[in-house]
Amino acid sequence: MGNEVHDMDVEEVKMEFRVNLWGKFSILVNELADGDILSIRKGLAKNFPFGDRVFPQINCDEKYGSEVMIEYERERIVVDGTNVAWMAKKEGKPNIDNIEILKLELEKDGYAPIIIVDASLRHNVPESDKERFEKWVEVVSNDTFRDYEEVYPWVKDKGKRIPFNIIGSQAILYFR
Repeated sequence: MGNEVHDMDVEEVKMEFRVNLWGKFSILVNELADGDILSIRKGLAKNFPFGDRVFPQINCDEKYGSEVMIEYERERIVVDGTNVAWMAKKEGKPNIDNIEILKLELEKDGYAPIIIVDASLRHNVPESDKERFEKWVEVVSNDTFRDYEEVYPWVKDKGKRIPFNIIGSQAILYFR
């Protein structure tokens, strides 16, 4: 019998479960988007208690002999958001509308854009855009930005800043 595949009726079952990607697989978390298919071979399966519920969980790591592949529904494209914002200025400053316009165009063309901006952008946008910019920006940083709390009150919002740690080849994000 071995590894033979037989035709059989297969019932599709939808269930929620958690997947942990450790070690060299941890970087793949940022790659996933709606419609992508994550294929896993060999992982450690166990139950994960969360609140009053228990979720099945699969841990993937080299130490378990895991193999992880992603089938992308949409091609990824990295966007230099700071450069895009400076392209057609607003009030002589970077225009964050440019980022949204380009994002929507890329999505319409079938891409999944990954937008990266440098830390200086939030200090350079026009006053009229600061509140809107602050609503859709989350910052992955260990900097608490205390020097900017009076000028930019949003930096006090713990939900806007995501602290992190790097342990070996693993990134740990502390979502709040």
